[in-house]
Amino acid sequence: MLESKPLRHFLAVAQFGNFTQAAKALHIAQPALSISIKKLEQTLELILFRRGDKSVTLTEEGKVLFEHAKRISQQFDDAQLAMNELKGLEKGEVRLGAPSMMGSYFFPQVVMAFKSQFPKLKLTLIDAGTASIREMLLNGELDIGVINHENVPDDLETDHLLSSEMVAVVGKEHPLAQ
Repeated sequence: MLESKPLRHFLAVAQFGNFTQAAKALHIAQPALSISIKKLEQTLELILFRRGDKSVTLTEEGKVLFEHAKRISQQFDDAQLAMNELKGLEKGEVRLGAPSMMGSYFFPQVVMAFKSQFPKLKLTLIDAGTASIREMLLNGELDIGVINHENVPDDLETDHLLSSEMVAVVGKEHPLAQ
C-alpha cells in the first residue's frame, strides 16, 4: 500500500536526481532516505530508480509513479491549504488558468470579488489556451482552470460556467454573406 511519506521521499529523489541533496531538502539522514526508497520499491515490487555513482534517474516504472505522485502531493498540499483556510489562516496562492479573451472580459469582476472576500490570498491569473490549461490542471500547476467541456479527463472535477456561441461576421459583398 502506498503511503504519503515514502511518496514524498520518492518525489524528492526524483526531482533532485540525488539521494544526498534530496535528504538535505527533506531534513532526514541520507541512509534513512535510501531505506525508505528501498522499502517503497519492495512494497511495489518494482525498481523505480537507476542508481549511478553520483546521480539517480527514473526507470520507466518510476516515471509512471512520478506523474501520479506529483498529483497526489499537490492534492495533499491543497488539502492542507483548505484546512488552514478553515482555521482562518487564509494565506497562500490560488492559481487560475483562463484563455485570453475570457480572462480579460469575464474575470476582472471575479478577481475583484475574490480579493475582497480573501484579501490575504494571492490570486495568480495565468493566460493560456484550454489544452495547456487542461495539462497544467492535471500536473497540479493550476488550482482552477477554465477549459472547454470536450474531452475532460476523469481526474478533473467540473462545474459548468457559461455557454457561448461563436459566429463569423462578414461584409455584405463577401461570398459567405448568404
